[in-house]
Amino acid sequence: MIPFSRQSAITFLLVLSAINFADKAVIGLVADTMSRDLHLSSAQWGLVGGSFYLLFSLAALCGGVWSDRIGPKAVLALLGGVWAGIQLVTMWIVGFPLLLASRILLGAAEGPFYGTAAHALSKWLPPSKQGMGMALVTLGSAAGPAVIAPLLSLLILYAGWRISFGVLGALGLIWLLAWLALREPRPVLNAAAPPPTAVPWKLVVKNFFTARVLLLTFAGFAAYAYLSLLVVWVPAYWQQARHLAAGSPLYLLGVFLPWACGGTLQVVLSWLADRLQKRSNAGRLIVLAGALIVGAFLLVVAALTSVPLLAVLALSLMPIGVVFPLVAASLTALAPRSVCGAIQGTSVALYSLGAVLVPTIVGVLVQRLGITQGFVWTWISLAILLGVAASALIVEGSRTPRTAPYPAFQFTERTQF
Repeated sequence: MIPFSRQSAITFLLVLSAINFADKAVIGLVADTMSRDLHLSSAQWGLVGGSFYLLFSLAALCGGVWSDRIGPKAVLALLGGVWAGIQLVTMWIVGFPLLLASRILLGAAEGPFYGTAAHALSKWLPPSKQGMGMALVTLGSAAGPAVIAPLLSLLILYAGWRISFGVLGALGLIWLLAWLALREPRPVLNAAAPPPTAVPWKLVVKNFFTARVLLLTFAGFAAYAYLSLLVVWVPAYWQQARHLAAGSPLYLLGVFLPWACGGTLQVVLSWLADRLQKRSNAGRLIVLAGALIVGAFLLVVAALTSVPLLAVLALSLMPIGVVFPLVAASLTALAPRSVCGAIQGTSVALYSLGAVLVPTIVGVLVQRLGITQGFVWTWISLAILLGVAASALIVEGSRTPRTAPYPAFQFTERTQF
C-alpha cells in the first residue's frame, strides 16, 4: 500500500489531470490525419470537438453530488478506469458515428473530474492554500499536453493516429492501479456525522445563485471556450491556416508552448492570488480580471498578425489557465462544506457549456469562410467575451470589502476520501 499524505494525494491528482487533458488534446493532434482517414468535413470535425462536452456538463453536476455522498476516491477511481477503457476502444473506430459516440462517452466520464478534485482538496488544504493547491492539480492539465503532445505528434506522424489512443489508455490503467493502492487516510478526531444521503438542493440553489458565484461561473465559461479551441482546433489551425508542417520545429512549439507557458503562469498567478487574498476579499478577483484582460489582448494579436511565430507566442503567453483554479478556490471559500461538491459540479456543468458550443460554431465558420478568415473572427469574438467577463469581475471586486482575515483551519468532519 502507498501511504496517504496531502503531498501524495495532490501528486496523484496532478498526474490524473495530465492524463485527463492529454485525452482531450489528442483529438486535436490527430485532426488532420483522422479527418482524412475517416473522410470528415470541417463541420463534422467541429461537431466531434463539441460533442465531447455534450454530456460533460450533466456528468459534472452528477459527479459533484456523488463526491459529496461517497467520497472523492471512489469517484476518481471510477473515472480513471472508464477513461482508459474508452481510449483503448477508440483505437478501432472506423467511422463518424462511432467516433462521435466515443467522444460523447469520454466527455461524460471526464465531466466530474475537476469538481471532484476541488472538493477533495477543500478537505485536505486550509483556505489560504487552496488556490495554489488547485493550481498544482490543474498544472497537470498543462503538463499533460505540454509533455505528451509533442511525443504524440511524432508518434502520430510515424505510427498513425490509432496507436496514440492505445498509449493513453495504457497510461490510464497504470494510474488506476496505483490509485487503488493508495492507503485510506485515518479518520479525523471529533468528526461530525457522515454526509447526508439526500442532497439539500435548496441550500445548493441558495448559495449558487448569487452575483459572485454566477460571475465566477461566467469567467469559467469564457475561459473554457478558449480552452476547447486549444484542444480541438489549434493543431489544425497551425497546419492549415499558418501552413506549419506537422513535425516542424515551429509546429511542435505551437502545440507545446501554450500548455507549458500556461502551466507556469497558472502556478505563479495562483500563488500571487493567494497572497493578495490574505489582504483583501477581492484578491482572487483582481488576478482573474487581469488574466482575462491580458488574454483578450493576446487573442487580438493572434487574429491580426501575419507572422506565424508571433501567433505562436501570443497563444503561448495566454494566462487563461489560471481561471480554473481560482474559480474553484473562490467557490470553495463561498460554499457550505456539506454542498461544496454539488456547487463545484454545478459551476463546472454550466461553464463547460462554452466548450459544447464554440468548437461546433467554429467548424461552421471554417467551412463557410475558410480556416484563416474563420479564425480571425473566432479570436476577435473570444477577445470580446473575455473582456466582458473581466469587466464584470472588476465591478464585483469594487463592491467587495477589503478586509479578509482567514479563519483558523480545522477539520470539523471526517475526511471522506
